[in-house]
Amino acid sequence: MSILLVGLAVVLRLGWVLLVPTRPVGDFAMYLESAAHLIEHHALDNEFIYMPGYVFVLAGVQALGGGQLAAKLIGVAAGGLATWAVFQIALRLWGRAAAITGALLVALWPAGVAVASVTGTDMPAAALLATAVAVLLRDEGRGRPLRAAIGFGFWLGLAAYVRAVAVPLALLALPYWIAAAPAPGRAAWRAAAARTALGCGVAFLMLVPWGIRNYYRYGEIFLTDSHGGHTALVGANPNSEGVYSRSLNQMFWKGTGFRLFDPSPRDADRAAYALAKSWAAFEPAYAIGLVAAKADRLLTHERPLLYWPLYRESVLRDPARAFFERHRAGIERLVDGFWYLLAATKLTLLQRRAVASMKHRSRKRSFNSAVCWRRSYS
Repeated sequence: MSILLVGLAVVLRLGWVLLVPTRPVGDFAMYLESAAHLIEHHALDNEFIYMPGYVFVLAGVQALGGGQLAAKLIGVAAGGLATWAVFQIALRLWGRAAAITGALLVALWPAGVAVASVTGTDMPAAALLATAVAVLLRDEGRGRPLRAAIGFGFWLGLAAYVRAVAVPLALLALPYWIAAAPAPGRAAWRAAAARTALGCGVAFLMLVPWGIRNYYRYGEIFLTDSHGGHTALVGANPNSEGVYSRSLNQMFWKGTGFRLFDPSPRDADRAAYALAKSWAAFEPAYAIGLVAAKADRLLTHERPLLYWPLYRESVLRDPARAFFERHRAGIERLVDGFWYLLAATKLTLLQRRAVASMKHRSRKRSFNSAVCWRRSYS
């Protein structure tokens, strides 16, 4: 059944990519240009400040003669992989019916289908993260904890090559290993800590080649990208409520002497991070409000996802652009409504699992009480 659902996800996304001829702009065009530079010069350009995984894949596509359409197939494949991962996760946690429902929702996810045409890192990284969790749950459920820990670290390492945010997520395996232990106690904690450390170690080893590259490029070893400070600066900017603005680049240059794509991006990134920390420390309550505002934009509705594949300037040409503009209100209602359906389904599954867990504990207490009663009268 999972194969059919993965096929449905791939077909829907492939159809979207073929029918809606979007143009890569901004960062998405930059990834394609970086891949072309890598093929021509056999090295990343000096101003490249991101993780290299997605660019490596794009370079492979271009080396085989693929163009923009072939590059978009990466997003199509990511949608299929995410569908498989959700099926495996739901199967382990809630059973086959929930697995089919969850995978079907991912396959039909309107915003996810639309974003498949974007030549960006979001969907590939999300698919790899979901796969890491799926491998962890699947192998642990089959009684293979070491294989589960190693697989989790491997897929997280791959995800980290696409988006560095995956690196610290390796620590989130600890509460799962504790919850999956057959009985609480020191032994369970030691086993959970050891398996978490194993997963983190595997992810770390996978990133070592990137760290060596950074040592020769910057003179220091680090396993992440070189734009975390700039991201923090954009998020802490009070003049734009935590979103990107061109004026911020100008202010950053005049205030620090660094530009966004400076020939020494590590120094520029540190300066940006120091400025972001000073802004947040100046008025902490406002900084927390910016975090809440960003969380609201990301989590309460999905219409912002349509900006990248449909409504960003120059992404589409007429007649496609005019068509989506005419139907924008209806399309936004569709993606928001689907998101609410997805959230409601998730809450329902969590509620059912909580009720089942309470019933199981109640039956276990009743059984133990009965055993104690029989022993007392035997």
